[in-house]
Amino acid sequence: MLRDYIALLRPLNSFMTGLAVIIGAIIVSGSANIFLNLYPQLLLGFFTGFLLTGSSMIFNDIADLEIDRYNQPNRPLASGRVLPRNATLFGVATGMVGLAFSFMIGLIPFIIAVTAYVVALLYNFRLKKEGLIGNFMVSYTVMIPILFGGAIIGEFNLKTILFSIIIFLANTGREITKGIVDTVGDRIKGIKTVAVQSGPRIASFYAFFFYSTAILLSFLPYVLGLAGKYYLVLVLVVDIGILYYSMKLLRDPSSTTALKVKTRILYLMLLGLIAFGLAGL
Repeated sequence: MLRDYIALLRPLNSFMTGLAVIIGAIIVSGSANIFLNLYPQLLLGFFTGFLLTGSSMIFNDIADLEIDRYNQPNRPLASGRVLPRNATLFGVATGMVGLAFSFMIGLIPFIIAVTAYVVALLYNFRLKKEGLIGNFMVSYTVMIPILFGGAIIGEFNLKTILFSIIIFLANTGREITKGIVDTVGDRIKGIKTVAVQSGPRIASFYAFFFYSTAILLSFLPYVLGLAGKYYLVLVLVVDIGILYYSMKLLRDPSSTTALKVKTRILYLMLLGLIAFGLAGL
């Protein structure tokens, strides 16, 4: 069914990537008026991020098919509602269209998009089993949209770099949290997540380290005068939420709690993107 194919794209994750591209452009330009001058490029940038993320999510589900039959049996592929061949064709199509959109923007955005997409594919089919290295690869692809947005404008600045690092750290914490959720299936398939190698409790400490480091760095834009009070207020809400859920995971590093935490953290990261956008205005 259509909704199963939409689910394969992980629309919230894909939307966040597209939004991050727009926010990256706003951060560099310093004005929302950018939409008046670069509307076509920004629209292409949004759909580049959305489609490439969706494509990588599809291939992730294809690579994880056997694992998901243990960890996430209700997903479209694991449940059999979508056939692997059809999912592969869908993944190729969305990926090629996304790359085509990036090429229409310019050479530098195209190179950035290709690099991020290749890293995502390498992670899915080659390096996912390498645990923390794999987590870093995913976080790289998650932070790149901010820089991609800057590339649409044609430059980068300190804010884009800072925000990219914050996103990288927070997402690494979330990836480690996801590893706690999937411990049983990952152990069966030999994936060396922190949770598999050191246990869920140690993994929760790793996740807390990355979350808390991201929180500390989130104040730098305000301290350095790169963001105003509206950014500070919103980012405080995000930081308090992330701190609360990361401490909750420390207290109870079970797969059930980790599943709730990784979902809540995703919503908080979306709110964090909005805060980053406010910092760019």
